[in-house]
Formats: sequence, C-alpha cells, structure tokens
Amino acid sequence: MTYNYDDALAGAELPENSGGKVPPGDYQAVITRAVIRDQEETFDEHPQLSLYCQIVEGAHKGRMLFVNNSFNPEHIRWLKLTLTRLGLDPLPSASDILEGDAREGMLMRVVALTVAVNKKKPQYTNTYLNRLLSAEFEGDLPGSDDKEIPF
Repeated sequence: MTYNYDDALAGAELPENSGGKVPPGDYQAVITRAVIRDQEETFDEHPQLSLYCQIVEGAHKGRMLFVNNSFNPEHIRWLKLTLTRLGLDPLPSASDILEGDAREGMLMRVVALTVAVNKKKPQYTNTYLNRLLSAEFEGDLPGSDDKEIPF
C-alpha cells in the first residue's frame, strides 16, 4: 500500500504553540546548540556564532530563540559580552570557538533572554542574552519525550 502524502499533509492539524514569532518579552531558555555560520549564511564577510536556545518555561515553552554574534571586528565586543554572560571562565579564544573546541562548553546552560523589537526595523526582533541562570540544565527539555518540538 502506498502512503498518500498529499492527504496526510492536507489533513494534518497544526501542533500547539506553533504560530508566528515569539513575542517580545523575557524568557528562560537552555542553549541546545552552538554553531558557526559562515559568510554565505550571514550576509557578512565574517563568521557568526549562533546559539540555539529552547524556551523552558511559560506559554512559549519548547519554542526556539537564536542569539547571534558576529566575529566582525566592529561588533566583536558583543560576542565578548555574550561569552562573559555565559559564565565562561576563562573566556575561550576566537580560534577555539571557530574550531569547535569551546562551543560544547556553552551547551545546556540556562540563560535569561530578552526578545525586543528592532528599533530601526520594527518588523524584526532582536534576542539578547542577559545573564546565566545556571551552568547546567536539570530536567527534560520540552519535546524530549519523543513528542514534536514546536519551532
């Protein structure tokens, strides 16, 4: 018997908590991935550290937010601020971050984030990492019980 993907897609119900952007506000999240995005992905000639943060409390539990910091010399101070707020001591070198050695130490940290409307382009939001809440997440991430993770 052949599975009919057209019928499955047409009849599928949207998962809960799946609509639109996460609204401006304060959120508690866990860093689940730390990746380097290259120049083709960032619209910049410099790589970017991208932290994937999963919200762990409140109405938007399970949703993802992204904290992005460029290695662009004009903006690298913001990367240093993010690393400092993550409680990384000593701060890793740029080489260790780019090569991956330091990124694993950023994972499963619980952080306080703020989503704010971009002042220059109000149709967009910015996500800011405010502070480290815990060096290690204890418990189960939303979606870790084999249910779908809403993005």
